[in-house]
Amino acid sequence: MCLFPKELGISGPLRVSRAAISGAGRIADLPFLGRLPLELVDMVQSHCPDAYFWNMVHRLNHKKKGLSCTKSWKRGKAAPDSEERLKDPECLCITLDSDGICEIQRLQNHPHPPNHDPNVKFRRHVLTNEKDVKSADAYFQDGLCCLRAHAAHPGFPTWDLPSGSWLLSNTIN
Repeated sequence: MCLFPKELGISGPLRVSRAAISGAGRIADLPFLGRLPLELVDMVQSHCPDAYFWNMVHRLNHKKKGLSCTKSWKRGKAAPDSEERLKDPECLCITLDSDGICEIQRLQNHPHPPNHDPNVKFRRHVLTNEKDVKSADAYFQDGLCCLRAHAAHPGFPTWDLPSGSWLLSNTIN
């Protein structure tokens, strides 16, 4: 039931909000947990870190945002800057590196060819518009982002360059 893969090593309630602990406590019929000092909650968690309750705390702690309303976000930021839904000709550029999603930015229109940074070994880009992101949600927790698309979502094409479709259209012409 964890939102992020266990390999990421996101620690337990040390970085969760008191509201998430209170909410999970009410669901589990333990309303007093939200009133305990966080140090005591951490001690309880250390004795049973894999318990279903702590997974529930993590689920309640993330920040779910519609991907279409995201203006910008960089890895390490707790939550994205939000704005109104994407409009034509705006697009969203989701940048991926070897650690996952590292940046999301809204662009006024599709970008021009980029300057290639030789220090970045692995970097891919997803360029998408409102139609493609309306059925996808972004979850933000502990400075990380996880995308979830609905079952019927066709997936996102991934490009080596942030100008993706520009590269394709210029090689065809």
